[in-house]
Amino acid sequence: MALRFRAGHSGGMRDTKSVWNDACDRRWLPLASGHNVRDLGGFPTTDGRTTRWGRVFRSGTMAHLQPSDLTVLRGLGLRTICDLRGNREREQEPTDWEAIGCAYWSRDHQDSSGNLARLALREDGADADRFRRAMIRLYGILPFSQEESFRAVFRHILADDLPLLFHCAAGKDRTGVMSALLLLALGVEHEAVMADFLLSNHCVDERVALFRAHPDDGLRRLGELGRDVTRPVFAVEAEYLDTMITALVERHGTLDVYFETDLGLDAAARERLREALLE
Repeated sequence: MALRFRAGHSGGMRDTKSVWNDACDRRWLPLASGHNVRDLGGFPTTDGRTTRWGRVFRSGTMAHLQPSDLTVLRGLGLRTICDLRGNREREQEPTDWEAIGCAYWSRDHQDSSGNLARLALREDGADADRFRRAMIRLYGILPFSQEESFRAVFRHILADDLPLLFHCAAGKDRTGVMSALLLLALGVEHEAVMADFLLSNHCVDERVALFRAHPDDGLRRLGELGRDVTRPVFAVEAEYLDTMITALVERHGTLDVYFETDLGLDAAARERLREALLE
């Protein structure tokens, strides 16, 4: 049976404050021009532990950081940035990892899954329902098409290349799936995993503004469409993450099998992961 997260009210968007209480406000990094930058600390696990603060961070594009933002990021003591984007995305909006003073990982690939510009071009003339169906299809393939990148993030964490930050462009799809997989591997409660995923909806207006000024024609075109049409692309929905989980379970039977066979996380590696990131 596929694992399903219980969607909350209002179309699956739950009150995220109810999951972490005071931890929610602490989660956002105080950056002037960062996009959807959050600390993955403070999440409760099913065995009563909590994810450590200041160890792993998630983000959207880092191409617009101001000097004050770089100061904040250097203050975190970041050792590694893992960039989940494809070649063209990185060329158009490079991450200035040298200014932050850390190591940088990316992979040479042109895979378009998770690239919303490609989605916009494929869905020419689409309405909101067609965009939503396209996003659901995307989430059905993300854990497999991005497997090499996700495996690398886990590899760096297990190598103690911490603190670590991983990011993509919008900071909600590839990054959202990576975040969910990490939290699930750590045994974080399912409700908290979903709440973290849906927290990206706080950045919808910021994301629209970024897309309207984007150098990629497809993303700029997407940003100029009406909000009612494009909300399924700019936002996230509970069904998206449910679709990802369902795809994993249908292919592998359980998440544990996926973690071990596709991501290289056997029981010993999972335990090392917990020791590194839980308190």
